[in-house]
Amino acid sequence: LATTMTPQPPARPVLARAVLPLAADLTQMMRTFCAGVVAGVSLSWLYPRLLRQLSFVTRLVRVRVSSRAAPSFSIERCLSRVARAKRPALLRELLPLLKLDGMVPMAGGTPHPTTFPVRAYQLELADGGVVRIDEPQLVAKAQQYMHDVTPGVGTVGYLPLLEWVRGHIAEQHAPPYQGWECCVCTGNADGFQRAWEALLDPGDTLLVCELDFSFSTSQLAAWVGGRSLRLEPLPVGPEGVDAAALRALLDGWAWRRLGVRPPKALFTIPSFHNPTTASASLAALRAVYAACAAHGVVIIEDDPYRMLAFGGEDPLAAEDAGAALPGTERAGLPPSFVSVDTDG
Repeated sequence: LATTMTPQPPARPVLARAVLPLAADLTQMMRTFCAGVVAGVSLSWLYPRLLRQLSFVTRLVRVRVSSRAAPSFSIERCLSRVARAKRPALLRELLPLLKLDGMVPMAGGTPHPTTFPVRAYQLELADGGVVRIDEPQLVAKAQQYMHDVTPGVGTVGYLPLLEWVRGHIAEQHAPPYQGWECCVCTGNADGFQRAWEALLDPGDTLLVCELDFSFSTSQLAAWVGGRSLRLEPLPVGPEGVDAAALRALLDGWAWRRLGVRPPKALFTIPSFHNPTTASASLAALRAVYAACAAHGVVIIEDDPYRMLAFGGEDPLAAEDAGAALPGTERAGLPPSFVSVDTDG
């Protein structure tokens, strides 16, 4: 009986069977590592050059775009979704009917003036003077809802007070555009909240100074946590916001802040900045304004300290003084963004 036997290869030692796959794995890892090093070195060399090319392209595109007629600024395009969705209160549409003879209002909570408890107001001043308000119509109005109606606008508050505020703004700032308006708030914190509510949507970006009045900016913590508001700090120099840094940031926003919405507004204190005490000159204000106007950024100007300017010698250069602007009453007052705002 013949048996054919297939010759078998000699068995490898156990150590060789374990080491050979490991060596192959190490070889592959070294190849991957070397490829990564080469790619990293290449990227480190290419990245700044790509940024320069991208910067050149963005400048080129900006030059081409700027050669076209820029659309006029419209605050309506900057409003938040909540602000755009607001409509006049229906009950206030009935207010003109109150002027009809014999009309008795039952819908607005407006009792007859004879039911009010106060008959007069008297104020004693520090210099010993006394101010007494006892005119029945004024005393009644102080205890009633404000039903003053501005044609085309609606009920916006106590008209004599609004007229005084308008006159003060015109005298001190002389806004260089037509159709500006004002609103009376119960304080700067209330004013900030109104501005933020009117402008900012969840996920928007707000420009702020890297150093700012803590009470004002601390209120934004709830917006950051609850509405995903993104704060972008700006460097502050001797004249407030660094206009050159602001312009560079806005011009290169698309590639400096990939995937982040462009800023909607800038919040700043232009005169006697708290806490840095910086005051912007007229030239500095115009440079910041121009950068914001070019990118549709609304400026929220907190200006509580302007009237604290020292009298006599001008704290700013003569050509930058507030007195150089039309409408300013006192020499030595710093300029404001309102006084250089040509777009509204």
